[in-house]
Amino acid sequence: MQLTQNRYFLACLSAFLLWLAWPPMPYTSFLLFVAFVPLLFAVEAIQTSDQPKKGRKIFGLAFLSFVLWNTASIIGYLIPCMQPCRCRLLWPFL
Repeated sequence: MQLTQNRYFLACLSAFLLWLAWPPMPYTSFLLFVAFVPLLFAVEAIQTSDQPKKGRKIFGLAFLSFVLWNTASIIGYLIPCMQPCRCRLLWPFL
């Protein structure tokens, strides 16, 4: 099976690379340029196929990729803030 056949894997790979590159740390900002390439390969595979409702499938892949990226980024920022000594307002809800 070709790599472009597994479009969901490419969308998840794009989300993972975006998560690694953001926030920009030393030597990881180049990943911001590379991270969209797997998603673009998946979009091209959908556009060249003969399946109906191509726009809906492209939107679904982009939605999956960006939801995974945003969820991973938010969790990475919130976990250090939820320590009991740093944020007393959130501690009773944990």
